[in-house]
Amino acid sequence: MKREQLEILIYDTETFVYFQQKKIDKIIKEKDILSVDESSFIFRNFSESLYKLSELLYKAVEIDNSSTIKEIYDLTLHTLGWIIFTFPSLEIHTPLFPENFKIHNKDIVDFLAQSMIELENISENLKNSKYYSEDIANNLKDASMFFGYLSKVSQKGSLYS
Repeated sequence: MKREQLEILIYDTETFVYFQQKKIDKIIKEKDILSVDESSFIFRNFSESLYKLSELLYKAVEIDNSSTIKEIYDLTLHTLGWIIFTFPSLEIHTPLFPENFKIHNKDIVDFLAQSMIELENISENLKNSKYYSEDIANNLKDASMFFGYLSKVSQKGSLYS
């Protein structure tokens, strides 16, 4: 991938995450309990953010520039931190039970926190880190699919409530 294309992809992801974070933070501040549509919106945006980040991490294997890899890692760490701290504070009205939100038999927040810790550990040694990026990218893709699933189920559940 050309450097210019990668920079555009990073910028696109960073911009997407920034604006979605602003929208979601505003929704949370204005509401005590989120509607099904708002919950679905938040889940969908978590999903899209994680998917975009997983795609960037898959590209890290091809990148030789350590500052670009660090930029991807920093964006990923920021986004994971935001999701980890936002998710538990959501008071949601959904047909789902948040205590059952698990990936690979782990609580979703714990699963994301483990990915964050792994990313922090490998970011200390950028030369060897890109070989582990794919594993973390796979985890983020799993989390992305999970949040996408929650979004779809919430939407369908709202039809019956």
